[in-house]
Amino acid sequence: MKGYTNDLKRSVTMILGAMGCVIGLSACSVEASSPGAPAFEFPAPQTASKAMAADGAWVSNCYYNQGNYMKETMDFKDNAVSVTVDIFSFSSSCSGSPTSTAKVQATLYRAGSSFWVSGGHDVEVTTTLSDGSAKMQRTVFLIENGVLFVSDSDLTSAGQWPYSVDRTRPYRRVGG
Repeated sequence: MKGYTNDLKRSVTMILGAMGCVIGLSACSVEASSPGAPAFEFPAPQTASKAMAADGAWVSNCYYNQGNYMKETMDFKDNAVSVTVDIFSFSSSCSGSPTSTAKVQATLYRAGSSFWVSGGHDVEVTTTLSDGSAKMQRTVFLIENGVLFVSDSDLTSAGQWPYSVDRTRPYRRVGG
C-alpha cells in the first residue's frame, strides 16, 4: 500500500503542476494578445477653419470689379472652402437675382500663424482647375473684431507669403 500512496502522491503532484503550467500559460497568452491601453492619446489636429475660428459662411460687401458688381460668399468647413461669386451687371447694390454665379472649391492647409500679418494665419489654398491640374496659392486670413480679411492676390509674389490683407473688401459672418 505504501507504493500505491507514493504513486498517488506523485500523480497528484504532477497533475497539479501541469494544471499550474496550463493556468500560467493561459494567463500569459491573454496578456500577450490583448493590447494595453495607451498611456496618452494625442488629440486630433485642428482643421484649418477651426484653427482660424472661421467655420461657417462669410459674405463680402457689394463691390465693383471689371465692369460688374459682385458679392462673394466663402463657406469654411474643416480643411475646405467653397467660394460663390454672384455677379450683378446692373445693380450697384447687388440686389435682386444675379446675372451669373461662379463657384470654386478649394482645400486649405494652415501652415501656422502669419509671419507678416499680426493675428493672421498663413494658409495654402489649393484649387483644382477645370483641366484637372491644381493651383496652390499662399494666402493670409485675418479675423479682426468679427470681420474676415484676406490677402490681396494681386499684391502677392509667387512662392512668397503675403505681407498684408486687403481691408477694402471685408467679409462678415452670415447670421452674425
